[in-house]
Amino acid sequence: MRGAYPWGTVDELGLRMRQHVEAMVNAFCRLVVDLERAMHGESPNAPAERWSLTTPELGIVLALDQFGALRPGTIAELGGFSSGATSKMIARLERDGLVVRLVGAHASDRRAVEVRVTDRGREALQDFEQVVIDLADEVVRSFDLVLSSTEVHAPLSGGQPEDVPGPAGVVGSVLAQLYRFLSVADGCVLEVVGDIGVLHPSDPRGILVLGELDRVGSMRLGEVGPLVGRSRASATSLVDHLDAQGLLRRVGDEEDGRAVRIDLTPVGRAVIRGVHAAVAAALPALQPVMAELRLELAHAAS
Repeated sequence: MRGAYPWGTVDELGLRMRQHVEAMVNAFCRLVVDLERAMHGESPNAPAERWSLTTPELGIVLALDQFGALRPGTIAELGGFSSGATSKMIARLERDGLVVRLVGAHASDRRAVEVRVTDRGREALQDFEQVVIDLADEVVRSFDLVLSSTEVHAPLSGGQPEDVPGPAGVVGSVLAQLYRFLSVADGCVLEVVGDIGVLHPSDPRGILVLGELDRVGSMRLGEVGPLVGRSRASATSLVDHLDAQGLLRRVGDEEDGRAVRIDLTPVGRAVIRGVHAAVAAALPALQPVMAELRLELAHAAS
């Protein structure tokens, strides 16, 4: 049923909010992609030192800084990782000097293994805190549009963000809020798409590709690499995964018979719109995190 307001009808408000949510999802996914490119020294915003981290690995370092020493099983539970994947990431982080594994440090179980962040790990967090601050303009604008279009949300100014439990003096407040948003968004997307590994906000490249196809229509295969910040081979592999899931299809290029284009399938269109709908439905949980991240970024810029 239509309803009239001074600023538009219910239908118009719904369309406007959907567009704002789509823009927010796109902006956030681009931020995560750009952050990971910076981790590998492939961005003008990259720190002087090349850290070669992934988004989940940086999340582990952040969790250890926020919560203190953790057992590997707790890290796996917090990140939603398998025990095997967690062990591999911890081993790589320890090899690079970002974390250290200790045996016998836990008072109640001397055989237990605990993982702790090192000073070098905190240096990485400080570097990527600044990267996020430098890259966050588009996300901030998209957050502001969504927050200003909703009736109830956390304040954008005044007060301090809620403290994250953990030891005093932790670093990475902007990163902490970024990963909180990522965690909530990942959960609501998982409820819609299930365990499709190429459609998680923590690895948002699949969402970026489907969202772009839904927004502008078909694109050439060669455009995927620049979009997702990957080599042509990696971009082709991503397209292969999306194709195997029935989410997109390869089509001929009418202007260039040698070129290949990709386009959404009906299933792919339904899935990406379901992702956007899931994020919109999760706004009550996302709004406080959005407002706190917005506030942290404002504090960092001041």
